[in-house]
Amino acid sequence: MKDVWGIRCLWAGGALIASHFVMGWLCLAAAASAAGPSAPAPSATASAPPDWVEARYDSLVPDLAAVLGLPTPRIDLRFDPTPAPSHLVLTAHVTADETIAVRLSGAGWHRRTPQTDRQIVANLAHELAHLWQRRLLPAPAEPRWIHEGGAEAIALSLLVDTGLWSEIDRRRADSALAERCSRALENGPLRPQFEGETADAAYGCGYVVVDWLAGRSGRSPRALYAELAATWPDPVALGTTLGAWLPAGDVATLNEFLTADWRGADPDTVVRSFRAGPSSGL
Repeated sequence: MKDVWGIRCLWAGGALIASHFVMGWLCLAAAASAAGPSAPAPSATASAPPDWVEARYDSLVPDLAAVLGLPTPRIDLRFDPTPAPSHLVLTAHVTADETIAVRLSGAGWHRRTPQTDRQIVANLAHELAHLWQRRLLPAPAEPRWIHEGGAEAIALSLLVDTGLWSEIDRRRADSALAERCSRALENGPLRPQFEGETADAAYGCGYVVVDWLAGRSGRSPRALYAELAATWPDPVALGTTLGAWLPAGDVATLNEFLTADWRGADPDTVVRSFRAGPSSGL
């Protein structure tokens, strides 16, 4: 187990697990350091991004940032067109100075299609959600599965609320994240995966759990995250908050989902049953 918060964290994980299952979990898998990743050096083959890509960011960033109460961030946008036309890769991260660094790779970005547009919109909303999270926790200190899962939940809500995505779009993204969680469950219990910061566990199961907590507690993803952030890094306060939100049946269901070894079970059924709640018989 990573010693994220030292003795206090380890003690809370043992002492409170009977009443507040989350203590052991919320001490695991810290997110990126406060400094954040630095922007990579530009590729020798980098060129100006396609006009439609720059125009899309210019139109999206101010409005989405404003909805989250953020100043308009700088976008460091770089493009490498050399891979084949079928090659479409987008990576992004928030730098230490709160720039959103975006790297596009592949000649397929020259054409605006539903696929390329969806990738840009979804990724931008996710990175803006991380900027919003920094307003509450300036050093991204929470576990990666809360950090990334929370950002996914906030981003999906943001895109639907602003009308950029339909409910069908949201369900498509929700299903894709649930599938990532299913893949993580095929690898065994989530605890060691959270400790190892496995991507499918962090993004997929992190989203599934945050979305479930928001629904069961009657909170929006942003409201949920804000209340959790207000308790961080005190695991006792965090456990008390979650214990107040959730009835005993929900606590037991979540504890089982996070601790059981689901190998041998159908992972899609496990995820669906968990999301349906205690009455589903998980």
